[in-house]
Amino acid sequence: MFADRTRAAHEADAAQLIEMVLQRARTGDDGPLKALLVVRDHRRRLDIDVSHVNVYLVDLIETLFPDSRHIATVRQPMAWLDSFLNESLGRRAPTIWSRFRDFRFGSTLATAPAEAALAERRLYPLAGYLGYWRVAVETVLTRVPPERRLLVETASLTTDAGRIARFCDVPDPDRVPAIVHAYANRTRFAVLSRIAVPYLVDTAERLCGETARQVFPDWSAERELEQVLARN
Repeated sequence: MFADRTRAAHEADAAQLIEMVLQRARTGDDGPLKALLVVRDHRRRLDIDVSHVNVYLVDLIETLFPDSRHIATVRQPMAWLDSFLNESLGRRAPTIWSRFRDFRFGSTLATAPAEAALAERRLYPLAGYLGYWRVAVETVLTRVPPERRLLVETASLTTDAGRIARFCDVPDPDRVPAIVHAYANRTRFAVLSRIAVPYLVDTAERLCGETARQVFPDWSAERELEQVLARN
């Protein structure tokens, strides 16, 4: 959004960072990952660093760069799930990203009869996806002080561009960005429409309800799912 005014990058060094995140998960040693983040900061000198991987770096970023600010773009859980399934089926992931998905969602694919629509496409269980959504949101809410975090609904990126720019101290904050949704996925596979609504609602409420209402106070699994299915 602001690459024309500041040093910004999307998924910079993602493959290397993922390897180090996976290594830390295996060994419990965060020393190599800390060293990489310090070296990378000196080399890249980024003002804005946008990456899915950052969810797993928040604790180290807070330790190494205590003045950092964090922006989390958040969708409601079922909308996020629908979008991610479309992304997964619409684009073949490089091997490192496939391994990262195993790490985030669990290495076991869907097998439950109620999730046959996921199993047929070799996707992960609902619990894997929605559990990750909860962890990602709670990581920001619990580890970053309110004064240094900003939650923005993904659908509001365009209208919130000025607010984001001011939060990041971007020059000329009211200038409209030339690009907002650079990686929008236009293909829909309607996977959720093939899963029983009561099952989807119960699973979303059980796994995400409490967290979702911290961000979206009026959130309802039934209401959100109805909106998502209507778009499919």
